[in-house]
Amino acid sequence: MEELHKVARAYYENGSPEVRSLTQKFFESMDTNRDGTINRQEFMAFLNREGCTDARMNHYLFAEMDRDNNGIIDFNEFLTLYYIIKTKNGYCCQCWRCLKGLYFTCATCFDCPTARTFDLCTDCYMTHRGAQHPHANFVDSALLLRARRNVSSFHYPVQSTYAVQHLMQPTSSHAIHPQYQPGSKWDYIKMTALDTAIAVGVSNFCSIM
Repeated sequence: MEELHKVARAYYENGSPEVRSLTQKFFESMDTNRDGTINRQEFMAFLNREGCTDARMNHYLFAEMDRDNNGIIDFNEFLTLYYIIKTKNGYCCQCWRCLKGLYFTCATCFDCPTARTFDLCTDCYMTHRGAQHPHANFVDSALLLRARRNVSSFHYPVQSTYAVQHLMQPTSSHAIHPQYQPGSKWDYIKMTALDTAIAVGVSNFCSIM
């Protein structure tokens, strides 16, 4: 959460006067008793008005925003909430905590325009806590982003599964690292082994579709 807070603060500090004014007004709209802070009741009331009625998720979100654990959210803490709302930052669908960095998402749900994304934090994915989900083709958010960007020049819709496969096609070690010159046969073996491991992983990823 500290990283998200720094990003949110940086956007605010470098924002235009209009953006900063709108942010302040947003804060004031949540602070209904005008005491300069947002208490738990005001926070929950706002989320309920916005259609976020999952009490468990709302509880975790308030706890994440309240960085000093004093039971209220000041303007500095609010900036993180504002950033999360504006960027539609997600939550782990298993433990309901805010996704603060890399996470895993279901590629099938991601590609379905009528479905909500199903995202898991790395801890929940590692412990298979999302095993009850009907799909098994998960991919980490960084790889998915790079895969989608890699095929953005295609002139037809591309499914995320294919995009990942296209990005991770096995290549020679020189193609992966144009400036890399192997110092020994062991360097070459290590690079080839890594490329093979990636290829096997992608093959397993696609075979479950």
